[in-house]
Amino acid sequence: MIVPLLDYLNHATTPNCVVTGYHDKVQDTSFVILQALKDIEAGEQLVINYGNLPNTHLVQKYGFTLKDNPEKKLLTSIPFRELEEFTYEEHKLKSEVANSLGLAFQP
Repeated sequence: MIVPLLDYLNHATTPNCVVTGYHDKVQDTSFVILQALKDIEAGEQLVINYGNLPNTHLVQKYGFTLKDNPEKKLLTSIPFRELEEFTYEEHKLKSEVANSLGLAFQP
């Protein structure tokens, strides 16, 4: 959702405000609330937290990364369809070994 002016808010790990959506069912109106989390000095930048996201997500969605990002994750795509026959072969082998040892094998 893009909200005029609120899309200018930058990310911070310790934000000074938060944006929440609200829908009034009685009046059937929706609006967005910008709420300060602390006293904000004149001229201080308003910042929100975009979420605990890895740099791969931040750069794709927002165009920036964090130098010391605590969310050290790597988003990747694995072509499981291409590996399917290997998975079934491994599965079959594990099942045969378990059976030969008299063990139950739960895939």
